[in-house]
Amino acid sequence: SQTETKIPLGNKFVVQEILVSNKKIVNKSFADIQLFASYDATATRIRRSGIDIISKANTKIKLGDKITIACPETNIKQVPIKTWKPWNPVAI
Repeated sequence: SQTETKIPLGNKFVVQEILVSNKKIVNKSFADIQLFASYDATATRIRRSGIDIISKANTKIKLGDKITIACPETNIKQVPIKTWKPWNPVAI
């Protein structure tokens, strides 16, 4: 069945892939860190060891995961998934 609910995205909404580097959240779930309740953020996908995983509230976060996050632009830096330093992958 189709839903009629519309999600207002506006121009201040971002989708960003974030590399997990915050050791404090490793082995915690998205529910544990209250991703949606605290940051109005949704994890849409996890890339772990080259495999895409569907994110669920009880999915445990691992160091090195690449998590696609959708949230208001003003909240993205507050999401505790990463220790916020620039990440620039180097092509080898």
